Amino acid sequence: MYAGAVKEDLHWHTPASDLPPDLQGGAGAAADALKRLRGEEIVASFTQPARSAGFAPWPEWVHEKVRCALEISGTKKLWSHQVSAAQYLHAGDSVVICTGTGSGKSLAAWLPYLSALADAQQYAPAGRISKVFRRPTALYLAPTKALAADQTHALAKLSEDGALGVRVSTADGDTDWEVKQWARHNADIVASNPDFLHHALLPQAGKWQRFLRSLDTVIVDEMHYYRGVMGAHVAWILRRLLRLARAAGAVPRVAFLSATVADPAPVASSIVGGQVRVVSEDASPTGRRTMALMRPPHVQSDAEDALVDPLLDDFEDDEFTATVLEELPRRSVTLEAGELTAELVRAGASVLTFVRSRGGAEAVSGVARDYLSTRAPQQMDAVAAYRGGYLPEERRHLEDALRSGSLVALASTSALELGIDVSTLDTVITAAWPGTVASFWQQLGRCGRAGRDGLGIFVGASTPLDEYYLQHPQQLFATTDPIVLPTRNRFVAGAQVLCAASEAPVTVAELQTWGVSKDVTSALVQTGFLHERGKKLVWNVARPQRPWDMVDLRGAGTQIQLVDETTGTVIGDVSANRADATAHPGAIYVHQGKVFQVVDRDEEVALVKPGPRQFRTRPWEDKRIRILHTDNGVDLGFARLAVGDVEVATKVISYDLLRLPGLAFVSNHPVHLPERVFVTRAVWWELRQPPEMPITQLAGALHAAEHASIGMLPLLAGCDRWDLGGLSTVAHEVTGAPTVFVFDALAGGSGFSDAGFEGAPKWLGATWERVKQCGCKHGCPLCIVSPKCGNGNEPLDKEGASHILAYLNKAFATAWDEDAV
Repeated sequence: MYAGAVKEDLHWHTPASDLPPDLQGGAGAAADALKRLRGEEIVASFTQPARSAGFAPWPEWVHEKVRCALEISGTKKLWSHQVSAAQYLHAGDSVVICTGTGSGKSLAAWLPYLSALADAQQYAPAGRISKVFRRPTALYLAPTKALAADQTHALAKLSEDGALGVRVSTADGDTDWEVKQWARHNADIVASNPDFLHHALLPQAGKWQRFLRSLDTVIVDEMHYYRGVMGAHVAWILRRLLRLARAAGAVPRVAFLSATVADPAPVASSIVGGQVRVVSEDASPTGRRTMALMRPPHVQSDAEDALVDPLLDDFEDDEFTATVLEELPRRSVTLEAGELTAELVRAGASVLTFVRSRGGAEAVSGVARDYLSTRAPQQMDAVAAYRGGYLPEERRHLEDALRSGSLVALASTSALELGIDVSTLDTVITAAWPGTVASFWQQLGRCGRAGRDGLGIFVGASTPLDEYYLQHPQQLFATTDPIVLPTRNRFVAGAQVLCAASEAPVTVAELQTWGVSKDVTSALVQTGFLHERGKKLVWNVARPQRPWDMVDLRGAGTQIQLVDETTGTVIGDVSANRADATAHPGAIYVHQGKVFQVVDRDEEVALVKPGPRQFRTRPWEDKRIRILHTDNGVDLGFARLAVGDVEVATKVISYDLLRLPGLAFVSNHPVHLPERVFVTRAVWWELRQPPEMPITQLAGALHAAEHASIGMLPLLAGCDRWDLGGLSTVAHEVTGAPTVFVFDALAGGSGFSDAGFEGAPKWLGATWERVKQCGCKHGCPLCIVSPKCGNGNEPLDKEGASHILAYLNKAFATAWDEDAV
């Protein structure tokens, strides 16, 4: 269950549209507008009652100056969970703090450090701190630059108000060189991100010795954000950091701050190399939070249907296929979220609308502004988009405007989900399922802070998982997200061992502690990356590469810049692993509401020019999978389930030009791009005795089953559908039988396919239920249609997919042996 919610304390509203009439402030105005405009579309709603605070006495060890500074800033008392966590840290233990949004997790983590720093300043003679005492330092790690900037702002203000003399600095890719130099030599607290730590601080550890040898506290914010391959790399980076700090004489304690996740202690313990305490009982007060779950309304006319996707750029939004399926007569989430945002702004509420993609942020913002242009033009400039790909100065301007109130509504990707402190937000709109339960509650937690009432609105998209939660809202409280960190993945471990060995020789004992197999290190020695020196491994300095440059932390590949050929202006960037699909020659790309078309592209730059607003593009992809190794398999009689390593090869071969509205097909155009090949993990099932049906129906049935299973795997794997890929074939070259593959979309694997194998009966049972319960005749985005299909969702056969999934579930019921998995 998520932090801060107790299922039994919730009040479920009947009927669902009967929202509380006495919500205060902007939340009340937003609730009134929602009931008036969309009351019939609300399928479920509940209110989490206000919670009173549980306080605990200030610990005796808290320095008087720190306590005074906190009291000046408004913190007169501490909540009991803050005291528990601070006591653990003060005693030298590491801790995971899993409490709700706005519950003061960061203060609990900072309290012991700030007191230690105040003690050092008080008892060290002037001018002798560096010689007699080690002025303690602290590192704050955040997944986004925006969150790090927010934290440094708060710490600097606390230090100034209380005359604490804390020297705070950011150090990331946006920080000026002079500032980073100052931070290296003078800062007490450095706020950064894993990217800077990996690419700059650890490779130059010798220059950061002052900071490392005095490292007292490491704070890892938004721990739940780090999952899959990226999470595994971050875990390794923390191991390397702690290793160097301990070698320099420091004994750092680590505070992990997180929304509720399943069993975080083992993951944290594997990182710090010792016991980690867990604090999860939230004693912070909250205002009432009401959540309404709704579907977009039915399309009423052709004219309204024409508005479905006015600004969609890259087909990452799950609802795009609604425009090509007559069986789904509902408006798109893009249109609905944009107009709802505008209406709530008109009602006097401040609104943060979360979307799944960069294109979605631009689209929702554009819809809202267009809507206001004819109804409340004076409020148009108070609505904007916020997403990755913006230049640093653009992001900072938007963050400041949101805090100051000059902006009252933002359409944002998850960049603003993670802890940015904006206590005045009344309403949050979540446009489509955000990927994980933790993200869902994090987004809801952005509203109703500082004791204010808050309103959350979930607008379900046309996907299997969205529809599952709309039909089973209680499941929002029944599951927590596992942290899947494949730290032993040979691609991850091998690259990270190279970095560690370059920073300091790696011992056999360290490799054993990290769980690195002998096969991995032997391969690194045999290929000349490492040398053996007794019982230690060292980096081969004769290699032309830097080992840190060989690691792709976020699995996104390099960034390709989008440059306007008419002005030379960099308008944004796109990750290399998405560039073939979204920035191929001829592709339509939207940036801040402006439409561009890609003219030419290489591996570093895509040239664009102003493009036609009435067109969009959709790529077509060719894909093949080769099984490299089967790790485990289960014989189910007339079917077989397996998991292992595969080689995936993809190639964008052409694109369709589509006309708005409705994304009507205009023409197809070939493109000439190289094939992309990577090795990853996959789970697959083969049908040794498939149900009898024509071969053409079988192909559509397998393809539909593939889509549906990808859509439902996030239910138990802690991922979202964009972390996965798939392929189906009526006769695979290795299995020789009809086969469906679901694979991790990142090279090396993310652990999600393995989770699917281990929980296959639940996963494929939920998949079958979603397909057979969907009310459409031939398939829709609620069951088998995928927004990311590289073959235009052709062919698909819903009836055949239902037969195949029923067939598989019968096999599980008769032959599955959980102990054998």
